[in-house]
Amino acid sequence: MRYPGSLKEGLQVLVKVPLHVSGIWFPVMKCNLINSGSLGAGVNLDIWLSAKLTSSQKSPLLVNGEEHFTQHYSYILRRTGAKPVNIWIESPIRPGAGFAVSAASSIAISLILQLVSGTKKTVEKMLWPAHEAEIMMSTGLGDVLAEYFGGAEIRVRPGAPGIGMVEHIPFDDSLRVVVADIETSLGTPRMLSEISDAEYGFARELYSRLVKEPGIEELFTYSNMFTRKIFDYSSVDKLLLPIKNLVLGYYFKKSALVILVDKQEAREVNEYLSSKGLKSIITRISMEGIKIVYTCESPEKREPIDKREDS
Repeated sequence: MRYPGSLKEGLQVLVKVPLHVSGIWFPVMKCNLINSGSLGAGVNLDIWLSAKLTSSQKSPLLVNGEEHFTQHYSYILRRTGAKPVNIWIESPIRPGAGFAVSAASSIAISLILQLVSGTKKTVEKMLWPAHEAEIMMSTGLGDVLAEYFGGAEIRVRPGAPGIGMVEHIPFDDSLRVVVADIETSLGTPRMLSEISDAEYGFARELYSRLVKEPGIEELFTYSNMFTRKIFDYSSVDKLLLPIKNLVLGYYFKKSALVILVDKQEAREVNEYLSSKGLKSIITRISMEGIKIVYTCESPEKREPIDKREDS
C-alpha cells in the first residue's frame, strides 16, 4: 500500500498497532539491520496502542502522558529525514511489561513522521526505521515484523516488514486469551543480554518442532518451556494452580502473563485473577496487523487504509 500523498489541511492521521507477546525467539544477525532480527513465535492481541499528532505537549513524544522511547524517536527522525512533530501515544498496557509497547510505539513514530512529510514509500519501507530502532536500542528483534502481520505467528525469515516473513498459526474462534501484567519487570536489553547460548539452542529446538507441528496449543506449550528457562515461574505456577483445569496453555515473559482459554472459561479465569489483585484483560488473538486511519475534521468521515501492496 502506498500513502496517497501529503496530508491536506484538516486531515489527521491515526495509527493503531496490536500489542504482541513473543513466546519463543532467538536472534539472527546479518550484515545490516534491515535483514537482522529474530526467528520465533508469539501472539498479537486485540489490545491496541494508538498514536496521533498533537500540538499540546512540550515533549515531541509522550506515551500515556510520560516520556518514553525518546532515543527511538530521535533515531527514526534522523533515519527518515522527516520534520519533527509532536506525537501522543496511548497504550492500555504500560511500557516494559513484555507486550512489545516499544515496537508498537516505534511503528507509530515511523509511520506518522513519514506520513506527515508526504512520503511515497510503501508501508513496509516506512517501517524499516522502526525495525532498525528496536534492534539498535535492544528493545525488540522481531516485534515490528510480528505486529505488522498480526495473528498467532511464526517468524520464518528475519528482517523488517517487506523482507522478513511470517506464517500464521490457525486457531478456533472460540478461543480467548486472558492477559495480565504481574508487575515484575526485567528490562528487554538486560533480558536479551542474559540469555545464554544454551537457552537459545533450546529455543531453536522448540522452534523447529513448532514449524513442523504448528498449532496454537503447541505454541503456548513450547513458549512455556522456553520462557521457563529465563524467568522464574514459581509465583505464576502457584497463582494458576487453583484454575489449572480451566487453562489450555500459558506462558510468562517479563511481566506479561498470557493464558489461552476456551470462551466459556474466560470470565471465570479473569475474575479469579482480578480477585488476586491483578489487572487482567479478556481478549482475542488479533488477525489484523497495523491500522492507518485518515480522519477529516468531521469525525464521522474516516477512511481506513489497508497494508496491501498496490496491484
